[in-house]
Amino acid sequence: MKWSAFQGGILTPMIVRMPGHIAPGTKTNRLTTHYDFLPTLASIVKSTDERIAKKDGLSYLPTLLGKES
Repeated sequence: MKWSAFQGGILTPMIVRMPGHIAPGTKTNRLTTHYDFLPTLASIVKSTDERIAKKDGLSYLPTLLGKES
């Protein structure tokens, strides 16, 4: 099951660098998955593409910025 995203599959840390927006040394225990990346990227670039809203993923940008999510 190492090929799947289910528990017991792939759990890896993620490192993000966004100077001026994300404080150095910030840590969170929030679990995300590959399909959360597109909505997060869309939030970063302030996309208004309605197709992204129809996707299953959730933006974790608020978590990266230290806000409640």
